Amino acid sequence: MNENKHIKRFSKKIAYSILAIVIVSCVIILSPNNKGTDWLRVLSELLRLVPFFLLLIINHVLLFRLLQQKEYIKYFSACIPLIAFVGFLSSLHLISLKALGINLPPNLLPKMDAMWFLNKTFNYSIVAILILGFDNAINMYFKWIEELERNNNLESENLKNELSVLRNQTSPHFLMNTLNNIHALIDYDKELAKGTVIKLSKLLRVILYESETEHYTFQKEITFISDYLELMKIRVHNQVDVDFSFPKHFNDFKLPPFLFINFIENAFKHGIILTGKSYININFTIDGNYLCFSVANSRSELGDEHISNTSIGITNSKRRLTLLYNNSYQLNIKESQHEFEVTLKIPI
Repeated sequence: MNENKHIKRFSKKIAYSILAIVIVSCVIILSPNNKGTDWLRVLSELLRLVPFFLLLIINHVLLFRLLQQKEYIKYFSACIPLIAFVGFLSSLHLISLKALGINLPPNLLPKMDAMWFLNKTFNYSIVAILILGFDNAINMYFKWIEELERNNNLESENLKNELSVLRNQTSPHFLMNTLNNIHALIDYDKELAKGTVIKLSKLLRVILYESETEHYTFQKEITFISDYLELMKIRVHNQVDVDFSFPKHFNDFKLPPFLFINFIENAFKHGIILTGKSYININFTIDGNYLCFSVANSRSELGDEHISNTSIGITNSKRRLTLLYNNSYQLNIKESQHEFEVTLKIPI
């Protein structure tokens, strides 16, 4: 960000330098005589321009901040006499040459009476107003660019913070459910409970460390889901069929962590029938530049309560997907009397 600020300042300096070079070059080019460049006329014109350059510097360094602070009365109170003074100084450029002891040719010596000075002062004051407008326009443009960049950075930071909150909400929820499972195991199988703790620590290591890096990939997500399923199978009875399929060969790619775990956890929490057979089918496929995910589970006896109990998790997942992919993802939730299915398609 500091580098961008330095670039903007350098660009502004270049813009003013180019403007000065163009003005001086125009004075030289437009001041020829039969013997070449009329350097006396060039000197005369440059002396006429000196007050305008001083006006530019004063406005740029001192006065523009009053506009930024919206102190318009102070700004215009300072500008009006300054413009008149600059106009008057510019009209004295020929007298300045005389004061330097330079003999001026007749073509540079107009009739310098009171009306001539008044007319020149008025004309140069108009030029001074145009220069102030030009300088303020450039300053406002660069300030607008800085404000736009600041707002974009702020918005980006807010989105990152919101994404982080939504993602981190997965961890406590997942941890709470797993600890409940371990608590239930301790009463009848302590060795299995110990193994479950080891599996849980492996998953927590991914949540705490690997998910914070920019190198989280689809392969890591597959591994995380596989370990999670092994952990969850401990708590379900033998009549629950858990199927997990994914491409065996693929070019790995970066992926935001834990995009799918809410939907899978939802299937385990509400899709298992206590008495009788039930199923959870999880599937990943790669279709061109899209990753396709689906999870389907049998409906438990909870019926319509299933949706109301999981609305927060689904809402958070939708919000996170919208922040990450805007309108470039497809999420469909289908519900029937006996099955609940979620399909998700995201670009990769």
